Amino acid sequence: MQGRLPLLTRLRRRNWPSWMQPEQLRMCPGMFYLANHVFYNNTIKIGSHLKVANFPISIAFERWCSTLNSSGMANTTASTTMKPSPSGEVLPIFIDGSNSFCYRESNGTSKGNADFVNLTCHYLDSFKDYCEKNQVVLKNEDIAIVVPYLKHARSP
Repeated sequence: MQGRLPLLTRLRRRNWPSWMQPEQLRMCPGMFYLANHVFYNNTIKIGSHLKVANFPISIAFERWCSTLNSSGMANTTASTTMKPSPSGEVLPIFIDGSNSFCYRESNGTSKGNADFVNLTCHYLDSFKDYCEKNQVVLKNEDIAIVVPYLKHARSP
């Protein structure tokens, strides 16, 4: 059971000192909203000094998203473009793998979806190419991917 708890929870249970940061001070406005709502009940304040203009990768991300259609593929008609983020914010994108094949490992509980992994890799390659063409420096540590399946974390 202990392995199923977050590290911070386990450390707190062992009386390790911890401090709750009451203000988000490092992410582009918009990127933290969902986590703040779901996990923190909107109790974390967003640093008032944070402006989209200070996040060139977020600006590139928003512009790259505008090249995709509402299904996430290269846009061919202006009427199907992805909805832009509200002014002054850059919202994350979510890839919906509904109705795609999902397998379960035999003798295990782990699930996987190779099509989902391949699509995610396609998006990463596309965004990387966009950044290179637009002279935006993009490093591996600038990307975060949250996956619902442990097996995906090990995928190439």
